[in-house]
Amino acid sequence: MQFAGRLYSAWSLVRDRLRHRNLLIFLLFHLTTSAVLFVLSILSAETNAEASHFLRHIIQTANLSSIVFYNPDNGKFGDWKSAPALVVTGNDTISKKKEDGIVCNDDGKRCKAVGKGLHRHEDETDVKPTFAQPFRQTTYTSTTTMTTQESTITTRVLVVPTLTVISGEALRTEVMLNEQGRLMETFSATTTSLISSTTRSSSVISAASATATATATASSKALIEAEEEEEEESEDGSDGSDDSSINSSDSGDEEEEEEDKPKVLKVSKKDYINAWKRDIQLSTVQGPGNVVEVNIAHLSGSNGPDVQLTQQCAIHYGWAINSLDNLVREEAVLAAFFIWILGLAVVGLLNESIPHLLALLLSLFISSIWTANGLRLSFKFWKNFESTTTTYCDGLNVLPMYLNKRIGFQSTVLGLTVITMVASGVLCWKIRDHFGWQTFQRIGASSKINKIYKLVLALSILLQLDAFVLVTFFALFLDQISRGPASYFMRDCKVFKAFYSILIVALLPWLYFGWTSIRQEQRKRFNIFLCLSVLTMGAWAVSFTNPMFRIIFSTWAFFTCMGSLAVGLTAITVILAIIRRMTFGKGLADFLYLEEVHERPNSGLLDEKPSMPVAMPRSDLPTFSTAFGPGPAPAPPPRQMFPPMPVYTTATRVASWNAGDDRRAL
Repeated sequence: MQFAGRLYSAWSLVRDRLRHRNLLIFLLFHLTTSAVLFVLSILSAETNAEASHFLRHIIQTANLSSIVFYNPDNGKFGDWKSAPALVVTGNDTISKKKEDGIVCNDDGKRCKAVGKGLHRHEDETDVKPTFAQPFRQTTYTSTTTMTTQESTITTRVLVVPTLTVISGEALRTEVMLNEQGRLMETFSATTTSLISSTTRSSSVISAASATATATATASSKALIEAEEEEEEESEDGSDGSDDSSINSSDSGDEEEEEEDKPKVLKVSKKDYINAWKRDIQLSTVQGPGNVVEVNIAHLSGSNGPDVQLTQQCAIHYGWAINSLDNLVREEAVLAAFFIWILGLAVVGLLNESIPHLLALLLSLFISSIWTANGLRLSFKFWKNFESTTTTYCDGLNVLPMYLNKRIGFQSTVLGLTVITMVASGVLCWKIRDHFGWQTFQRIGASSKINKIYKLVLALSILLQLDAFVLVTFFALFLDQISRGPASYFMRDCKVFKAFYSILIVALLPWLYFGWTSIRQEQRKRFNIFLCLSVLTMGAWAVSFTNPMFRIIFSTWAFFTCMGSLAVGLTAITVILAIIRRMTFGKGLADFLYLEEVHERPNSGLLDEKPSMPVAMPRSDLPTFSTAFGPGPAPAPPPRQMFPPMPVYTTATRVASWNAGDDRRAL
């Protein structure tokens, strides 16, 4: 019954607020516009995700999944997804030193080098990948014959070559699988030219090269099957000789085995992307000069011609994929921000708060600037993407419909946001008087109490906005160190994941203690809130000790804005909270407590509210005695309040308040 009473009280409050016509229009307007803006933002994010997915599928078909980069410092393997800067085009010169990768800004113009691998740069304008010549990814079968006890056993194996770059030295590793998919043997060769190399064969199994009989996709599946088979064998308690090194040969010479120990890429299913479900069909073809090409069928429609992309073209899509992924993150945050604006409108309506209306208009203005900047970045991205396709892909555009869809969604969002901001300004102007009168009824006319109450409302807005920005900032960095380039370059990913996860969870008590302490003037909760605020700002400062955090902060403009806004809002919130702490005991808590008692639900829906004596604070409101003078007798009403009395309605002489005053003749 208590819960039903609370629901009834909440519904009564909403119904009471919506009796005002302008308030009802205000709420319905923001419900409609926020829903439309949210859907448009999701569609815009889906456009970027679709383009990124398509480019990923092209790279997978071009066999770039076999190109890996090894960081000797932390022992991690990476590929084009975790090191997208290896496939960018920039204008700034990158120093020719041992670096493992490059991270570039949204425009792809300013890049910073990270890691320990070796990169060769042929000129000052182009950042080249590690390999100078295209790598020919082929799989072939090999037949071995072995005679045991006068019986001849013939085994056919599948040889899957991969490429690994370790400290600037390219190693091609061939993984041999038998017909059941079991790992049999590995060959390794140091290559100076990645097309022609010398292979060191094993002492047990000698393989002879044959023509290619499997496609690149089959090689990827074979690698996956090899790893799955290896995991199953280790779980069943089989021989663990291969667990120490899956690339060790079966020869009896241990010294030669250690010396020729190759490096093999470990492949998991999550590293490969599922086939892209659309009418466009992708397949691998062998181009002239041993160059692997990607055949794209029906690119411009069901009747469109087939086009071919070289492997050298596909490898330069890495920066575009990284930029598209960042745009998806930004659009997701923008969609959540529109929902937050709707919540701000609802809270302002229920609290009848003018500061909430001002915060609403400011939020709409920020979202308009945000969307306009995203529109500018879309044009810049497309300009750089066209430059890449012109330089490396012979001008072939694999995303013909992307720009029109992207600009269409963003232009609609920008126009609707501006319209919402203007209409909200008009509605806020109409309901300002109503909100001001409700505030007067709530706390009276004392100027001191009014100032403190406005400070409390401003702090509540800052707390909500700061919580949203902090959660967004922490979540963006968690996503970067989980799925972005930072997951490859950072050494302490698990530590930072745990650290930022704790910070996100700590925001809940931070928001609760901050809100309750400034309204109820509770000193212990305020001290906890202050400590959590200092902890949050300290964590933000400690993050700069990590070089990868500094690189992401300096190259990703959106991440930079969110981080700067987060620390700025936190600092302002702490300063205003300290000012509010100095006003504890000034009388605002009594007014807010009285309002809470008045709106508190009863145990029953039809029970009367119990009377509770509350010590009312002294007020400076003017009274009639101050206007007409003190005295034992009540002050007479002013003559101007009553019209002259008609003669024909007077039967007798009316007694006057004072002798000789107001004598009317009959």
